[in-house]
Amino acid sequence: MLQVCSGVKIEVIDLISLVELIIIIILVSFSAFFSSSETAFIGVHRIKILHLAEKGNKKAKIIHQELQHPEKFITTILVGNNIVNVAASVLCTVLTLRFFGDAGIAIATGIMTVIILVFGEIVPKTFAIRHADTYLLKIAGILQLLTKVLYPLVYFFTVITNFVLRIIGVKDKIKNPFVTEDQIKLLLKIGVEEGDIEHHEREYIQNVFEFTDEKARGTMTLKKDMVTVQSDEILSKALKKINKCGHSRLPVWKDHFDNIIGMIYAKDLLKFTDGQIQKTTAYEILRPILKVKKDRKIAYILKELQTKNIQIAVVMNENNNVVGLLSIEDILEEIVGEIHDEYDIEEMNNGGGTVALKQV
Repeated sequence: MLQVCSGVKIEVIDLISLVELIIIIILVSFSAFFSSSETAFIGVHRIKILHLAEKGNKKAKIIHQELQHPEKFITTILVGNNIVNVAASVLCTVLTLRFFGDAGIAIATGIMTVIILVFGEIVPKTFAIRHADTYLLKIAGILQLLTKVLYPLVYFFTVITNFVLRIIGVKDKIKNPFVTEDQIKLLLKIGVEEGDIEHHEREYIQNVFEFTDEKARGTMTLKKDMVTVQSDEILSKALKKINKCGHSRLPVWKDHFDNIIGMIYAKDLLKFTDGQIQKTTAYEILRPILKVKKDRKIAYILKELQTKNIQIAVVMNENNNVVGLLSIEDILEEIVGEIHDEYDIEEMNNGGGTVALKQV
């Protein structure tokens, strides 16, 4: 009778141990899931997720929504991961105590340390960092469900965390840029190396970044190189200057050089006869010109020139003295390189030069 009872007891213990072992395996699997989710979340390409979300991908929309509140997502992952790790360690301790007595605690600690480190951390995180985008999209629905299930605990720990952060003087939230300039430049470099982006395309985009920081003083034509016309100067003389310098627009000053009052267009001279061009002054065909300070950024100058439909701006210093000249063409050349003026003389094979009639 005792032998039968002992046999039944052993079988029951073996069954309980088997169930505990299965539960431990399941818990470690959850640990791997949480660890891989955390790594994938950190390593995901945000631009790609945003692009997919805008195209209507439901899973991408879930991920994009979570990316807007990273602290909430990370807290969910950490809470879930700690719950399963602690539960797995407790069960393993109970299991080893049953078979090894007091030594079971040390054995359980060693076993669970290795298992959690290898199968709950290293392996899943290595996998996730290599397949962050595809993996995160596949588990988006599960993550959304876990966020809802663990919400009470997440809310509790979030309140405590924010309270502690306020005590130590950390601000609630610092808004970081979606993508930094350095990240874009790095992507450009990688794109060129992999052949997805041409060298000139990379140069254009890099020039845009420099363009936004560039000021008038760094782009302008210096005062000593400016070609100007006096307001009372007859157009025949102005035309000679235009033909000599090749510029299609010249600033006009009155009384003294620092008093720029406007500009003349080369094409405006075409409507005059030979007789009229000898009598008409630059003042009579004057067009408006923009005046800007030398430290103003050229991005803002370009916008103002376009808004007012003016082609060139006179650059002034703090004493309102002329220090240079800046045209839309000069500004655009900062991005795309050399641009030929519509009145530039084209070199011919025989060394001569012509101006196309359609340009005039």
